[in-house]
Amino acid sequence: MLSRVASALFWLARSVERSDHAARLLLVTHGYAQELRGVSPAAAGLCWGVTSRLLGAEPVEASDGRSVFRRLAYDGTFPGSVLGNLRAARENARGVRDALSSEMWETLNVVYLRVLEEAGSPPSEAAELSLLRRVQSSVHLLQGLRDHTLSQTDAWHFLRLGQFLERAGCMTRTLAASLAHPALEAAPSASHAMDPLHLAMTLRAAAAFEAYSQAEAALSLERVVHFLLLEHTFPRSVEHSLIEADRCLRALSGAPESVFHTDAEQICGRLVADLRFAAVEEVLQAGVHEYLQRLLARIWRLGEAIEHEYFS
Repeated sequence: MLSRVASALFWLARSVERSDHAARLLLVTHGYAQELRGVSPAAAGLCWGVTSRLLGAEPVEASDGRSVFRRLAYDGTFPGSVLGNLRAARENARGVRDALSSEMWETLNVVYLRVLEEAGSPPSEAAELSLLRRVQSSVHLLQGLRDHTLSQTDAWHFLRLGQFLERAGCMTRTLAASLAHPALEAAPSASHAMDPLHLAMTLRAAAAFEAYSQAEAALSLERVVHFLLLEHTFPRSVEHSLIEADRCLRALSGAPESVFHTDAEQICGRLVADLRFAAVEEVLQAGVHEYLQRLLARIWRLGEAIEHEYFS
């Protein structure tokens, strides 16, 4: 496969995953800010600043939530917005139409045009929230179509590699931001009431609330961190995402387990091994924020190694 085609497929998948992540963050932040107003208005005002930073935007004023929502959803000039990510995915898809199924192209094109149309329409909160849910559904449909309409060739593996690498990074950043959320410090008198709200928000930001509720009897910091970071049976956990990325890398190079043909395979293999043998108690005792920042740097290096190996 040409490196140009492989790169386009890889970044198409990453942009699609980012659009899903951005849409979910906006929906969760909107709901969380509304819930917090009854506990601490000061804490509620800080939510949009955290989401802005997570999506790569400049910090915003606490009272500017509505305009932030519009920008992070519909500003096509901002690459971290829902529209910006869908536009990037569509541009990559246009260059590799032959590697995609017609159903995949149609799904991506329809949701992009619908978001573009909404960006130019008069603001309507109900319509905007509904459209963000449609973006999520379209992304899930697109990823399902990939698995059910494409042969499992190199193109398929590059699409999956981009998805799971991006998911691992998004999950790590989201967990780090949630555990250092300024809302937890803005209302110390309401901390007891805010803790379950905040942990539930963290799970919803990862599309993990229902899966966690089925596996665990109660909300606790230790169990939430374990579930999102180390629970290999949950498809959005960091460990699961990197396991899948490792499988894609080995399929592309033909390397058997315990053998590394590329630097990317070695970096990913070490990440998977470290997470597999990690204990959440040790992570919390050593400092979860520092641990997550080191993990994020290693995921970044994995992305650079993939770029060097396959696209340079």
